[in-house]
Amino acid sequence: VLTLNAPLLSNYNAVTTNQVLKITSGKLSVNGLKTDSDALFGVYYRFLINAEINNINAIGRHISCDNVISIDRCYNTTMTNVFVQNLGTVATGANYGISISNSQLVRINGGYVLGLRHSIVTGGHGLAGSAPCRDVIIDGVEQSNDKITTMHVADFHGNTLDSYYKNC
Repeated sequence: VLTLNAPLLSNYNAVTTNQVLKITSGKLSVNGLKTDSDALFGVYYRFLINAEINNINAIGRHISCDNVISIDRCYNTTMTNVFVQNLGTVATGANYGISISNSQLVRINGGYVLGLRHSIVTGGHGLAGSAPCRDVIIDGVEQSNDKITTMHVADFHGNTLDSYYKNC
């Protein structure tokens, strides 16, 4: 039995596939991380609550690097003073600097993000624990992409609600 003390943020049809999941996470604090990776993915943060990521310098060099930093199914994640570069050379459909998937209450404050296709993107998938991206604020982040892709530099996919870019 699930008892709610407040209304839900969205209407969810009652179907047999609805699930209620609880994420248990300790507090993660990262300061001054430097990565230079030739992997398909760089740094992957998944199922985190109340994470603080500061002064990160992350470079992805794989020819078709999908995401240099992934924030996946997280809640209340703050990134401050980020320097992220996706230096891949082949646009394969992702090629993002930072990907925020199915996460809520995310803040990215200050820094520089380069993506081959998009610098920062929100989106998602249908895996267990997925929810709409909600309350994502990117503030004071210089963003760039490879102009040869003819894509816009930043992207909110359709599952994103109450989110915005500010001073970018």
